Amino acid sequence: MNSPLGITQQGLDTALEVKEHYRHGRPLCLPDDGDRMLLPEYLLNPDLDLRGYDDPLPLAMIAARDPEPPMALAAAARLSPLAGGHGSSAASTGCSARRPATTWSASA
Repeated sequence: MNSPLGITQQGLDTALEVKEHYRHGRPLCLPDDGDRMLLPEYLLNPDLDLRGYDDPLPLAMIAARDPEPPMALAAAARLSPLAGGHGSSAASTGCSARRPATTWSASA
């Protein structure tokens, strides 16, 4: 099963595992290595193959439900390039790549 949203059967299975881990208060573990915890650093490394954790559904669950803010933020960061199947470049979003200059004034 592969939907237009990028959700696969492996991702669905992983999302169910994530749900059970959260329900029982257990930490998430790396795929194929039940002894090592999944850390935010692993989610932020795009070169790591996290198998089912790379699907949008488990990443969204981690971003929304993980009690540790660094883990939730890392999951959201890994999920962001997958959003809508569009690139995250400024040109594709119509956003200007330049930030407006900020003017600070000292008012005393």
